[in-house]
Amino acid sequence: MKTMSDEDFRRYVADLGRRMETINSRKELSSFIFMLCKGYREGAFEEQDAEDYLSGTGSLFRAMDSWYRNNDIKDDPDVPTWRMMARVLLASFSHS
Repeated sequence: MKTMSDEDFRRYVADLGRRMETINSRKELSSFIFMLCKGYREGAFEEQDAEDYLSGTGSLFRAMDSWYRNNDIKDDPDVPTWRMMARVLLASFSHS
């Protein structure tokens, strides 16, 4: 696994945030997921196994109401969207 420079990491995180908030289609979500994969390969996220990642994903879905409230997300957590999936996939890296 490579390690990103601090500057590359800042650019990557900023780009992820911008892209995540504009996702409205399956194609855009797919591109975002490949961007997450690239970041993972390049060291933007802590290494973890699939079980840990999926556990984080499950925990986020379980606590979706409070997670949305705490992060000032105005969308309805009971109405799934492509953007919701992107948010969960990204946040799961830090909730495992």
